[in-house]
Amino acid sequence: MDEKFYGIDIPEKNIVFRSDNTEMLRVSPEGFYVRGIKVEQDPNEAEAVYNAIKQMIMWDVLKR
Repeated sequence: MDEKFYGIDIPEKNIVFRSDNTEMLRVSPEGFYVRGIKVEQDPNEAEAVYNAIKQMIMWDVLKR
């Protein structure tokens, strides 16, 4: 298991994307979490998750 993407205390049924040690996005059976805050299930849910992924990729590119 790669600790870059998975935390020790996070169950494996979750998908977690991190930037350094900061959790950026978590996908779990309970829903989506952006920076540790649960995204409410509504018409804007997909947009919030999309924006979180886009910001994570941009931050990674800028750090190079």
